[in-house]
Amino acid sequence: MSILSWAEKRAKKMKWYHFSALKIGVASAVLLLVKFFPVLLGLDWYWYAGIFAVSYIIMLFGFFSNSKSYG
Repeated sequence: MSILSWAEKRAKKMKWYHFSALKIGVASAVLLLVKFFPVLLGLDWYWYAGIFAVSYIIMLFGFFSNSKSYG
């Protein structure tokens, strides 16, 4: 069993508040990373917009996909 299939099986048992806690944890880890490496904030705004757009498109593709696995 691969780590990804194990994680997917475990994620199916999680409730909405577990995912909310995960998002808060990721957000705080990003803030900590930026605190240690302030040069990350020096990028132009369009880099952040591009990263957001690509990740959002990937998420939407998976959400509306009919297949069980989208990559």
